[in-house]
Amino acid sequence: MVQAAQTIKPFKAIPVQKNGVSFDLTNVPTARSGLPVSVTLLFTNASIVTNSAVSYTITPSAVGSVTLSASQSGDANYKAAAPVKISFKAKYYFCLLKSWESLRDLRYEGWDTNQSVGWSERRLPMNPRFKNRSEAGMFLASRLMAYQRCEETVILALPRGGVVIGFEVAKVLLLPMDVLVVRKLGVPGHEELAMGAIATGGIRLLNEPLVHALALSPESILQVEQREEKELARREREYRGDRSACDVEGKTVILIDDGIATGSTIQAAIMSLRKRGVGRLVVAAPVAPPSVVETLRKDAEEVVCIMTPVNFRAVGAWYDDFSQTSDEEVHRLLHLNTHFCTYPSPVT
Repeated sequence: MVQAAQTIKPFKAIPVQKNGVSFDLTNVPTARSGLPVSVTLLFTNASIVTNSAVSYTITPSAVGSVTLSASQSGDANYKAAAPVKISFKAKYYFCLLKSWESLRDLRYEGWDTNQSVGWSERRLPMNPRFKNRSEAGMFLASRLMAYQRCEETVILALPRGGVVIGFEVAKVLLLPMDVLVVRKLGVPGHEELAMGAIATGGIRLLNEPLVHALALSPESILQVEQREEKELARREREYRGDRSACDVEGKTVILIDDGIATGSTIQAAIMSLRKRGVGRLVVAAPVAPPSVVETLRKDAEEVVCIMTPVNFRAVGAWYDDFSQTSDEEVHRLLHLNTHFCTYPSPVT
C-alpha cells in the first residue's frame, strides 16, 4: 500500500511569555491527515506537560528564545510529516512600579534600570501594601538584578514566609536557594515583640535594653529559649533532613526575609553566616523601618529594602495577604528552585 503524504498546519503566533510562569498552549497545529500531532521542545530552556492531544502547559525556565516543534510520525496510510517550528520570547518576570497608585493594579514589564526610585512613606499619597509575599518577592527581585546568574552566589531565605520571597527572587536571578533557620525569642505574653533570636550554629542574641526595660527574669527567658530551640531543631530536620547546610564560605549570600521589624532575627542570621565565613552579605527584604535598615548597613555589605516606612507598625501591616506559610509550601518551593537555578542548587 502506498502511503500518502501529509503536512502540518503552522503554529499561530505565541506572544512574549514570562520566565518561570506556566501558560497553556491550546492553538496546537493539526495534521491534514487528522492524525494527532506531538509538540516538543528543541532546547532545555523550558518544560512541557501534555494535557491532551490539543493542549500543553509550557513553562519557560530561562530568559530568551524558546522553540517548539510539532511533528507527526505517520502510520500505515500516511508518511511522516515535515515538522513545523515556532519560537517565542521569554522575558524576566517581576514588577516595575511606575507609581504607588499602580501597586494594586500591576503591569509586568521589562526592567528599566533608569526608572528605579527610592521610596519613603513621607512622599506617598497613600499607604502602599503588597498583595502577598509572591508579589513582594517580584518587586525585590527587580532591585537585585546585579546578582543575576552570578557564580558563587546563593540565596538563603528565612523560613517560612521568607522562602516565598526568596523563591520569587531566585526565579528571576536564576540562583540556587536554601533556608537559614532562625527563631525569634518573643516576649512572654507578647510573642510578636522580639526580645532576641537564636540561629543555626548555636547563635544567641538578646536585646538587653528591652529585657531590662521589661524586667524579664532569666527563668522566663530560658523557658522561651528552650521552646524555640526545639522548634529550630524540628525545622532543621523538616527542611533539610540528613542534608548538611550549604557551604557559604567565601561566597556571596543574599539573605532574605518577608520583612524586618526589630532586626533581631536577621541579626542572628548575620551572626550565623559570619561564623560560617560568608564572603559578601546582602540583606534583602520588602519592608523594614528606616532605623533598622541603617543599623543593618553596619553589619552587611549591602542592604536592599523596597519600603522603609517611618510609621512601620508591623510587617503584616504592609501586606494584603500575610497568611502563614506551611512547611509543605517551603518544601515545594525548595524543590521547584532546583528546576531553574543556573548553578547546582544546595537543595538536592
